[in-house]
Amino acid sequence: DKRKASAVLDELQASRGDHVKAVIIDGLADSSDTNIDDFWMYFGGKPVMIKEIEHEQKLSDYTPSLHRISKESGVLEIMKVSTGQLDRSQLDSNGTFILDAEGCVFVWIG
Repeated sequence: DKRKASAVLDELQASRGDHVKAVIIDGLADSSDTNIDDFWMYFGGKPVMIKEIEHEQKLSDYTPSLHRISKESGVLEIMKVSTGQLDRSQLDSNGTFILDAEGCVFVWIG
């Protein structure tokens, strides 16, 4: 999620130039920027705590999948490389990949 958010931010900054200001908020204790209070104001104020995410049950018939992220064509694309049994040879040291692995997502940057 963080990488995708970063990619979206990069695209916004590239398309809008100096009109986009990035403010990264790292949890409730973060108060390193005065714009953080502005962010929380949209949600009715800063909460005392944020509810923990409940762990999902594992899917017994889940098949892992590997996807390559590329912008070689000029447009951000996500292409499925493989499903099921994966092998290191499928990774490219010049590429970025997402491994969707049963309730956990890994990002590999070559």
